[in-house]
Amino acid sequence: MQETIIYMAAFFDMKGHIAIDKYLHVVITHKRKDILSIYKNTFGGNIGTQRKYQYHIYQISGSKAAVMLKVLLPYMRLKKEEARAAIEYQEMVGFKSTDAKLTRERILEEISMLKEIRQQFSG
Repeated sequence: MQETIIYMAAFFDMKGHIAIDKYLHVVITHKRKDILSIYKNTFGGNIGTQRKYQYHIYQISGSKAAVMLKVLLPYMRLKKEEARAAIEYQEMVGFKSTDAKLTRERILEEISMLKEIRQQFSG
């Protein structure tokens, strides 16, 4: 299993993307769906298909994405600091992507936290 996790971390370093808006999103795109299925079978999430350009999109959000990043983190090289910041953000906001209702106050707090994290990494 450790070999698979190392492979997944290296692949994520090359093909993965981390984004934060209200919550954490992790996305990996590739032409081979079977590779993305390893992530889905291990961590959950969804795989979609972009038919026009013939590639597949793996997506996972919220606390599940944070768990994935925590597992891969020790083996990451290129996206290690970005992953640490994303995990920290998700732990601070403490809600899952499936949480439906957020108060205006909570959203403003989360935006403020996101700005602070971005400032730490922008200079």
